[in-house]
Amino acid sequence: MEVWLWWMLTLSVVCVSVYSQQTEKVTQNPCTVKQTCHDCIQTPTCAWCAQPTGFEDHNRCYQPSGNPRVECNASYIVDPSNEFRTIVQRKLSKGKSSASEYYA
Repeated sequence: MEVWLWWMLTLSVVCVSVYSQQTEKVTQNPCTVKQTCHDCIQTPTCAWCAQPTGFEDHNRCYQPSGNPRVECNASYIVDPSNEFRTIVQRKLSKGKSSASEYYA
């Protein structure tokens, strides 16, 4: 009985250790759990590789600054953090009403 208890305790410690290491990896790299482009590019530090081939065996979502092993052609990288779009371009002018009119 005592040997069985010792083995169970050892197994429990090993399981907790492995679980904590896996949890630490996910918190360090949030991109590893993202399975779609939509989810990936909503995460600030992640980029998506839309390259048609070469990603069958690993995740397309990755951290550009943290994974030098990902080889994605630059023309296929989807990373909204490095894009700028002008939605409406208007000349700015001074307002004609005073601020006191807003507080009637």
